[in-house]
Amino acid sequence: MFTRPVVVLLVIVAWVMAVGVPGTVVAQVPVSLELVTSPGFAIEEQQDWFQALNRLGFTDLRLRTARPGDEPAVVNRGTPDQPRYVVTGILTRDNRLQLPGLTVRFGQRQQLGDWLERLRAGGEDAITGEPGAFGLTAKQFEALHEAVRPAFEFETKGQPSRDVIRQIRESIPVRVEVDPSAAAAVERSDAVLDELQGLSRGTALAAALRPLGMIVTVTGQGQASAGLRITRPAGKEEAWPIGTAPASSPHKTAPALFRDLNVEIHDRPLAEALDALQQRVKLPFVFDHNALAKHDVDLQQPVSFPAKRTFYKKAVDDLLYQAKLRSELRIDDAQHAFVWITTIKK
Repeated sequence: MFTRPVVVLLVIVAWVMAVGVPGTVVAQVPVSLELVTSPGFAIEEQQDWFQALNRLGFTDLRLRTARPGDEPAVVNRGTPDQPRYVVTGILTRDNRLQLPGLTVRFGQRQQLGDWLERLRAGGEDAITGEPGAFGLTAKQFEALHEAVRPAFEFETKGQPSRDVIRQIRESIPVRVEVDPSAAAAVERSDAVLDELQGLSRGTALAAALRPLGMIVTVTGQGQASAGLRITRPAGKEEAWPIGTAPASSPHKTAPALFRDLNVEIHDRPLAEALDALQQRVKLPFVFDHNALAKHDVDLQQPVSFPAKRTFYKKAVDDLLYQAKLRSELRIDDAQHAFVWITTIKK
C-alpha cells in the first residue's frame, strides 16, 4: 500500500501522461517503466526518482514494492516492426537504479537518456547485447558480416569504377549509403585496375574505393540493424579493411604460394611478370595504388629473376623488391586468401 504522498504523485504523473508536457516530443516507440523498490527504500527518494524519470519521456511509469524473483528486464509486448517495450527497473537500497544493461545513480540523466534512446532505436540487443566490432553489438556485426561475406561475382579489371561500385552495393543486402562528400568521386569513370572478382563483397568494395580516396565505414550503432557508408576519410572513422591478417600460418592459408617452380625472367615489365605468376597460383593480387602513386612506382619497369628452382612466394617477393614493393598475405571476409601489394616505404 502506497503512502499518501506517493498516491498523490501517481495521480499527477497520470495526468501529465494524459495531457502531455509542452515542448516534449512524443516517442515513436512506446517504453513503459515499472519501478520496483527494494525494502527500506525511502519515500522521498522514490518521489525524486519518479519525477526525474518522468522528464525523460517514458510512455508510462508505475511504482510497486519488490516481489521475490524481481530482476531488471525488458519485454517487447508489441511486434518486431511495431515494438512496445515494458521495462522492469530496480531501485536498490543504496539509491541506484538497475535497468537491463545499465546501473545509474540519481542525477545521471545523460546515461539514462542515452539508454532510452538506444532501446527505442535498436531494441533489447542495443542495451544488453555483447559488444562487437565497429561499436556494434555482436549480433549486429554477425548479421553485417554475413551480408558482405559472399563473393563478388563480376569481372572488375578495366571496368568503370562507378559501375563496379554500383554492382557491389546492389549485391550487398544491407543499406549502403553514399556520403554527399563522396558522391562525385564515386561517379568518376576511372577504370578499376585490379581483378576483384571472387573476393568477398566487403573487401571488394573497400578495394575498389581506395584508389578514389574513399573508405567504407559502418553505420547502425545503437540501432536495430547495421549498414555501410561510403565516405571520405576524416582520420577518426574505423574503416572496413581491405582484408586482414590470417590467423593460420601462410603455408596453410595459401599453400599455392609455396609450391616449387623453375623460373627465369629477363627484363620483363613487372606487371607482366606478376600477372604470369598470379595466373599460376590462382590467387587475387590487389595493389595499394594509393601508395604506388605516392612513391611514384611504375609497374612497367623491367625486372629480372635468374634461372633457378624456387617457390612462388619467393619469386613474387624478389620481383617486387626490385620496384621497392612488398607483399602481404591477407584474407577477405570469407577467409579466402589474396596477396596485398604495397610499397616498402610507409
